[in-house]
Parts: sequence; C-alpha cells; structure tokens
Amino acid sequence: MKQNVSYPSSNSLAYFPDIFIALALLSFWFFPEIIGYSFCGVSVVAAYVFKRVNEKGLFWLLLFFVLIYLSALYYKQTHSLIFYTGAVITAVLLYLQKLPGFFNPFYWNQVRFSKGCALYSQSFCWSPAVVAFLFLAFFHKPASTSSQWLLIGNWVSISLVAVIATLIVAGLLVGYIKVDIKFPSTIFFWCIHNLFFVCLAEETLFRGYIQSYLMSSFEAIYTGDYLALFIAAAGFGLLHYQGGITYIALAFVAGLFYGFSYLQTGYIEAPVLCHFGLNLFHFLFFSYPYYKPLQAEMKN
Repeated sequence: MKQNVSYPSSNSLAYFPDIFIALALLSFWFFPEIIGYSFCGVSVVAAYVFKRVNEKGLFWLLLFFVLIYLSALYYKQTHSLIFYTGAVITAVLLYLQKLPGFFNPFYWNQVRFSKGCALYSQSFCWSPAVVAFLFLAFFHKPASTSSQWLLIGNWVSISLVAVIATLIVAGLLVGYIKVDIKFPSTIFFWCIHNLFFVCLAEETLFRGYIQSYLMSSFEAIYTGDYLALFIAAAGFGLLHYQGGITYIALAFVAGLFYGFSYLQTGYIEAPVLCHFGLNLFHFLFFSYPYYKPLQAEMKN
C-alpha cells in the first residue's frame, strides 16, 4: 500500500496508535465490544496527539464511520446501496493512502531480506486497521465454539494447501519468486503487521463486506454466490495494481481461494488465516516481496 506521507520512525511514540488498534482488533475475539471500542478510541486519540493523523484525516475516518453505520442500519434496503458504495470507495482510498491527513512511520525502509529479494519498504498503515475494526464491529460475529473453529480449520487447511500449490508454482514459472529460505530477525514484527494491518484489513473489506453484501444481493441468481466471489476477487486483484499486471493476476487468483474459504464457512477468520498463511509461507521460503537480482537493480 502506498503511503502519502512518511513519519520519522525514530519516534517510538509514533507506534502507540498501532499498538492500541491491534488490541482493539484482538478484542473482537477475546473481550466484550466495549473494550474494543475503548481501545479504538484511545488509538484515534493517540494518533492525533502523536501527529499520525490531523483534522483532515479525522474527517475521512468520521465519514467512513457514518457510511458504515448507515449501511449497517439500512442493510439490503434500496437506498443502502448509496451508503454501501460510499463506504467501499472511502475504504479503498484509505487502504491505498490516497486521502490526505495521515502520516505513517516506516518500520522497513529500503531493506533487503536476502540477495535475491527486491528492496522492501513498509510503514504501519494505521487507518486500514481502524477500518478493519469497524467492519468487524458492525458486520461480524466472532467464531466462538469448537465446532465453528473446526469448520474454519478444515476449510483453511484445504484452501491454504490449494492456494500455496497454485500461486507458488505460478510464481516460480513466471520468475516472480525464487526459493529463498530465511528467518529474518524482524519476523515477529512482520507477522504482527501482516496479520493486523494487511490480512485483516483486506479480508474484512473484500470478503467480509463486498463478497458478503453481493452474496445476499445475488440470492435470486443461479450461482450468485460464486459471482460475488469472483467480483470480490477481481477487486482484490485490482487493489494491488501498484505491483503490475503479474501481481494483479496473482492477487486475483489468491482472492478466489480466500473467497472460497469464506463462502464455505461464513466466518471472516477463514480468509484471514488463509491469507496470512500464504503470506507467511512466501515470506519464509521464497524471495520477498519478489525476485529481483542485485545486478538488475544496479542497472536501473
């Protein structure tokens, strides 16, 4: 995801908003709703105090909150499409950091995990995690019983094996990745960032909101569930346009598998875990973010 403005990473206080929004997301499964909203509120205040967001950024977050609230309040009513579309557009722009008012600290800035990897830069994008929390709060119930988690585990296992086999083979064939086994010292922070600020953020939008809404809208259409899955996966692929056509195609295929796990379970945990599992496997065993020999970068 592209950041519009970076924030000096030397200021450790800049990460307070990220810590509290991660706690808010965890609260969805472990604590009452009021605890999650409290953590989210503290995160927003901390973001403003430590200059991660200004008045413009707060306006966009407030607008998204109003849109998501109205789309939940009038769900499936005719005029709810206006709120639904507005929420999707605003969320995508927040995910891509195309809206002004947000400042993100780089945790990785032009680092190389190994010789065969392209340079990698990534900041903690706080606003998508706030969006993810609101999606969870308004549209999802956490899996809580052993039977629910067994169902999720079964379909995550099936989908994860399938998506790894498909995308890794495809990535190797087109030269997008190479085998590269590693265990970087920053693996813990990478896992936190990828789970909360990437996988949860993207899956709550594309599977938990877009695919879910389209599935309910296409109930009268034969194979409507699969049409909804396809549309959500296509949108997911296009979200990764900055990586080029190869990355769009790979993301689209991955989105099909994530969407299938959601279709089979009805729980957001399934696509999130499938998404994170693929990303972690890619990170540990193959060139990350993609293969690019040092000589090629020197020529550029």
